[in-house]
Amino acid sequence: MAVCTNCGKEFDKIGTSCPYCHAKLGVTSVASKSMVNKFHGRYDDKNNRLMILSIFIPLIGFIEYYKNKDEYPLRTSSAIIGAITGTIIYLIIITVIIYLLLFS
Repeated sequence: MAVCTNCGKEFDKIGTSCPYCHAKLGVTSVASKSMVNKFHGRYDDKNNRLMILSIFIPLIGFIEYYKNKDEYPLRTSSAIIGAITGTIIYLIIITVIIYLLLFS
């Protein structure tokens, strides 16, 4: 696997240009995943902090997902999973509170 240093996306076959951003590739244009993380910080990776934040504040997860879903699919999948989980948890809590208020 190679990673384009221009856009940070990973791809299988090395050609003359990146299949995502179409930047010309040379020997220095392709790096390993760790190098892209170290030098550019733009590599798409799952983000546990974002998922946990999205559980507590689901709106952040939904905004992150719809804002960056094409550019960072792995990161935004963490955000949407956290947002959906947080929303379900909040709905369960609200349902239990309403049930306790009505039937107690």
